[in-house]
This record gives sequence, C-alpha cells and structure tokens, in this order.
Amino acid sequence: MVQWDETSPRPYSRHNLIQGTKGILAGFPTRVALDGGVEGITKNHHSWAQGDDLEKLYEKYDHPLYKRIGEEARRMGGHGGMDFIMRFRIVECLLQGTPLDQKCIRRVLLECCYSIKCRLHSQ
Repeated sequence: MVQWDETSPRPYSRHNLIQGTKGILAGFPTRVALDGGVEGITKNHHSWAQGDDLEKLYEKYDHPLYKRIGEEARRMGGHGGMDFIMRFRIVECLLQGTPLDQKCIRRVLLECCYSIKCRLHSQ
C-alpha cells in the first residue's frame, strides 16, 4: 500500500514511518530494522538499530549533498538545516542550468503511484 495524506483530520504528529519489502525506518526516535539485520548492529529484523548505532548507516548512506553542506545547513537552521538544503539546491540548480530535483521527486512519486494503481486494476 502507498498512502500520501496531508489533509485528513487528525492530531498533529511528527512520527514518520517508511516501510518496504526489505525493511522499515521509523522516526522520533529514528530507528531502522532490515530483513537480515543491519550489518554489524542487529542479527535480524526483530530488533531496531537506533541511537549511536545509526552513525555507521549515516556515514554509509548519507546523500552527497548532505555530506557537502550539512554542517553549514545546521548552522543556518530551519528544521535542522533542511530548509537551507532545499533552498541551496534550488539556487544551485538554477545557477548550473540543471533541472530542479523537486520536480523529479514529484514525478517519481506520481509514476510509482500510477504503476501501483495499474497493477491493482489489472488483478
């Protein structure tokens, strides 16, 4: 199931949850469980990798843009630096003449939802 809902009435919450066929990521506090375990941290998907253990995952999987400007973004503030990173990337794309990432992300999301819808209707 893929669900995107920003408008239904409900109490405010900052809880995040992303689940796929190979694992799950939950927020507040950030924690990860992967099929087969998190390398060097957990043995299987029955326990969370969280806290200081996640530093290994951050180092391995952090986005190159975040590695490049993450410290500056944290100093500039705004939702832990994410506001700065989004604005920085928009300006960088405009200066370089490259397509904006935000349009690409939205297109990927819409295409995924369309593909899933088509599969469901064909069953």
